[in-house]
Amino acid sequence: MAYVLPLTAVGDAVYALFQDSALQLLVPGGVQTDVPPDPTFPFLWFEVLHTSNLGGLGTRPGRGSVPGLQLRLHVFQGDYGTMRDAQVVMARAIALLFDDTVPLTVENYTVCSGQPLPEIETIPLADEALNGVKVKELVTTLDLIVQEIA
Repeated sequence: MAYVLPLTAVGDAVYALFQDSALQLLVPGGVQTDVPPDPTFPFLWFEVLHTSNLGGLGTRPGRGSVPGLQLRLHVFQGDYGTMRDAQVVMARAIALLFDDTVPLTVENYTVCSGQPLPEIETIPLADEALNGVKVKELVTTLDLIVQEIA
């Protein structure tokens, strides 16, 4: 598949990486790219956002662009579980992203250093409502720099 912008390519690569059997055992609700209407908990939802252009003047999609991206991971745990359950899921997802033996491979792009940048921010959000259900949410943000293969 040819990608015009990196968001879909990175999303597909992250989704494939998160099909890890150990992670799948931890998330009966699965790995999601959108919040399901009637979820099973816990589940992992991720987003890929374009935050900056780092390639300098004259770079644009199709011309060797170097976009800065943010990967947001959300783990939702229903009210019958604990924040620790969400932390275990998040720890496994982060470990997969930083696993040197299985680098993040993005079609038509090179992930600079083969993994996200080392700055990680995790925020616990307790007692939220998701589709009318009380949940706990753990949000982690990671930054990626990818370079288009010219």
